[in-house]
Amino acid sequence: MLTPVYPDRSEEMSHLPENDTIAAIATPYGMAGIGIIRISGALSYAIAQRLFRSSRDKKIESHRLYHGHFIDPSSGDSIDEILLSYMKAPKTYTREDIVEINSHSGPMLLSRILQVILDQGVRLAKPGEFTFRAFLNNRIDLMQAEAVMDLINARSEQGIILSNRQMRGEAGKEVKELRNRALDLLAMAEVAIDYPEEESISHSRETMRSALERDIIMPVQKIVSSHSLRKIWIEGIEAVIIGRVNTGKSSLLNRLINEEKAIVSPLPGTTRDLIETTLYIKGIPFKITDTAGLRQGRDAIELIGINLARKKLKEADIALAVIDRSRPLDENDRELLASIKDGKCIIILNKIDLPGAVDEEEIRHAAGEAAIVKISALTGEGIDMLEECIVNKVSETDTAVENHLVPNRRQKEALSKVLGFFQGTLSNLGHGQPMEIIAVDLRAAVESLEQ
Repeated sequence: MLTPVYPDRSEEMSHLPENDTIAAIATPYGMAGIGIIRISGALSYAIAQRLFRSSRDKKIESHRLYHGHFIDPSSGDSIDEILLSYMKAPKTYTREDIVEINSHSGPMLLSRILQVILDQGVRLAKPGEFTFRAFLNNRIDLMQAEAVMDLINARSEQGIILSNRQMRGEAGKEVKELRNRALDLLAMAEVAIDYPEEESISHSRETMRSALERDIIMPVQKIVSSHSLRKIWIEGIEAVIIGRVNTGKSSLLNRLINEEKAIVSPLPGTTRDLIETTLYIKGIPFKITDTAGLRQGRDAIELIGINLARKKLKEADIALAVIDRSRPLDENDRELLASIKDGKCIIILNKIDLPGAVDEEEIRHAAGEAAIVKISALTGEGIDMLEECIVNKVSETDTAVENHLVPNRRQKEALSKVLGFFQGTLSNLGHGQPMEIIAVDLRAAVESLEQ
């Protein structure tokens, strides 16, 4: 009989102090109406009893919200008027006792409340430690824990939807289903090993090949290939605006985001540092970077900016190469065109509001697979067409998500390893290898899926 194997987390648990209680400010640092401090661990309830004075003198019960004051035990004075909630284990996020304090928000006030809590024998939580404890206590699996950070960092509505699916465990269910299918094939292989004389066993090899390819390999390939969608919906597309000096790069950035983010000046070399901002076009997030104009650097600082621009160009998912249509091409334009002859580039002929002086035929010849769009960053003419072109460039990859799992780098690498085992199994089945070898391959694949 095949018994499921679950991850052993005892070694990870052994590194944590026994009965350790942690606390941290759970809301962003800064001024706001409400700030939240979270406490998790065995001391949570005792701390709530000592530091909280209820306005109605009620006993603190689990999963209730209470109004009162947070008290400084050294003086008995109220530090702030708060709302307090206590959640008794195991029905909590970490499966430990949890207390959450909702106070007025301000850096000094929250720090004061947190310090009083830490003085009660509580340790300051490490970044992500509440979610880590939820993982260690089997409240969530590893994929769900990773999805928490994805949800926080999601840069689009679709990214939020995908992260929520994974947090609800739907991605984990998808992987478990693949694992169950692999276990079924392993069972078939072991039956064939134990009863080699059965006539029906000869038919199982072709049945296994068909099921392996249809029910396991193809779904895993689809999940691995969807890794590229993570860049689109969760992380955001890296786009860089690049070109020689005074082509209107900063004007284009300002036009795209509808604000004066970059300084615009007729003086060459005004932009020397990288200017980054986030832009949403038809719901797709783009992290756009304006760069220093390409030319022979006049001083050390400008040269650093130009080198950063070239580095950013290599790292970008999309390059917006800006050419000044009102001036003839120079060696900097030609060098840029020669370096971007691929599908990830859009060539922008700017300043169509001025008489044209550029050789557009030369540009078309040099563009290769790059798209060409004519605009005026000054008047806004052609910007809608440019945005459409940018979205189409991204959408050359199918942006629809058919499965629940859009893997991160770790998950993609693990699934690629699993895929290698399954493809090896498929090959061995086709070449008539003994069922003992098939079973070894399948066991390795099942163990990899558990990661």
